Formats: sequence, C-alpha cells, structure tokens
Amino acid sequence: MKTMDDTRKPGHGVPLEQVAGGTAVGALVWQVDAQSDYEPFAAMFAAGARDRSQRLIYFRFGDGPMLTTTDAMTEVVLAHPQEGFEPFISEMLKTIHEHGNSAAYLFDCISPLAADWFSDQMVGNFFVIICATLGGFRGTACFAILRNLHSQYAMDPVTNTAQGLLDVCRHENRLYVQPLKMEYESLSCPHVLHVCKNGHFESVRDSHTAAVALTAGRRDNLGLARHHLGVWSRTFVEAEALLDAQKQRGVCTEKTRAMCDRILRMAVTRDPRVLRLVQRYFSLEDLVFLGTRMLGTGLIGGKAADMLLARAALLLRDPLWRDLLESHDSFFIPSDVFYTFLV
Repeated sequence: MKTMDDTRKPGHGVPLEQVAGGTAVGALVWQVDAQSDYEPFAAMFAAGARDRSQRLIYFRFGDGPMLTTTDAMTEVVLAHPQEGFEPFISEMLKTIHEHGNSAAYLFDCISPLAADWFSDQMVGNFFVIICATLGGFRGTACFAILRNLHSQYAMDPVTNTAQGLLDVCRHENRLYVQPLKMEYESLSCPHVLHVCKNGHFESVRDSHTAAVALTAGRRDNLGLARHHLGVWSRTFVEAEALLDAQKQRGVCTEKTRAMCDRILRMAVTRDPRVLRLVQRYFSLEDLVFLGTRMLGTGLIGGKAADMLLARAALLLRDPLWRDLLESHDSFFIPSDVFYTFLV
C-alpha cells in the first residue's frame, strides 16, 4: 500500500474551494438535482488532485457521460453494479487498499445504484463501507447523490458518515452551493450560501439573491411525502396502483407483467431457473401481499422462495387446496437487513 504525508499543503482560495479540491481528508458529497450539475465539481476535485501531483482514481459505474478527468495521472476503474453488491464493492476496496492515501478517489453519482440493487439501504451500506476504508488510510473522496430520490435508509448513512455535505441548486444558469455539513479536522467553512463562478466560490451577501436562489431550487421539497420514498417503496406503491387498475379492468396488461418481473427480481430470486418458475405461478396480488410481510428490503432467501413457490403452484393447479392449507402469515427478514447488521 502506497502512502503520502497526511499533512497536505493547504489549498488556495476560500475554504470551500479547498474542500472542493480535495485538500481536506474525508468524504465529500454533493447533493444535486441532476447528474450534470455534479460535473463541474468533479472537475474541481480532479484539478485539485493534479495540483498536488496526486493520482486520481475514478470509479466509473454509471450509465451517463463520463466525468471530465482529462489528466495523465487519472486511472479509470470500471465497476459493474449489475453483478451484485459484493463483487462490485470488493473491486473498489481492493483498489483503495492498493493505493491508500497516495490517490484521491472520484466516484460517479451513487443514486443509480439504488435501481441496480433495488435498495436504498444498500446504497447507504456501500457508502459506509467505502468511507470506513478511506478513513483508515486518511484518504479523500468525492461523491454525488440526487436530491429527493432516496429514503432515509440511504440519506441517513450518507449524512452521518460524510465529512462534507454540500447542497447544490441551479438558478438562472448559475450553481449555488450551501454547506449542510462541514466536519473537517483543520478546516473551517462558514455555512453560508456560495455562488460558483468559473471554478471559484463567492459568498452570497445579498439576502434577496440568496432567498430567490434557495426557494427556486427547493420547490420540489415542499412537504410531499412521495419525495421521501425510496426505490423499494415506490415500486410497491406503483404495484398497488397497477393491481387496483387490473381488478377494475379484469385484464393483465404488459405493464403489469413487467412489474411482476421487477418485484420478483427485487424480492424473490435472481436465479434464472427459479425465476422462470415463479413467473408462472406468482401473480401481482401475491407479490403485493409479499411486500406487506417483508421486514426490510432485499431477497427473502432460497428456502422462503421455495416454500412460497410450492404453495402458489398447488393453489393454481387445484383451488381445493385453499380449504386444506392454513392461511399464510409468515414474515420475512430479507437480505439487506443482514448486510446492514454486518456493516
């Protein structure tokens, strides 16, 4: 493992510029409305690493455009979240252990990971594990997360673990930054609104400008509970609406079948052989009921899936089994709960 002196030279400019450039040790998170708003701040972080003659490790796992890191000292590490949580994070941890704090670490926006893993909770677990490893090496890292997309199961671990959390809003083609959390050892940054101009930050001293910028960038936050639902809860809310529509029309639409496939992969199995079986025997009503019996998010496990599959097959083939089988009242502790316990 390579190391460098922990006492990095202070950056130039206001404290927020030093934080954005990666001078301060710890994890920095930009909360943005769109991934494109992350681009200029990722470029600042990359430029800061270059100015310190520090290698930049760019963990590339998103589907969007690559972040701008045009520099000979940048190493792009491709990671594939679709392969599963453990292979994905193991590759990153291996890279961090190899380079330690001799490198700065830039990550794609982590919000799409919730869709890949069907879980906000695993996004939070990912962030905690990565930051714990970086903390052991006193490393510096840059992340982004989308506003109003995640439940507290993702946001609480990110907020509690990050050293810096900066809220970004766009108004009249300008980006404004509000520090929400700044807990760095040797750097104090005022929690006031800043405007980003040509790669530099200036404090907004005009109260009218500050009020207009903040209210324009926060309208989606005004008390709508749906903004606090994660990918898991949103999926089951949509499934319930589809089920109600299906009962009214009496037909199974293509959208309903797609929803069944999605929930099966979220909660029951991702094994292709088992998936073909459960697709035959599980209805959308079965899956919505399953969602009400799950104490968390993730897969219910092979034995539980087999039990439900056997029951569904019997009931579908002969309705007389309804009078012979006991009412099903099991609760399920899915896989994300165990991951979170270990984390």
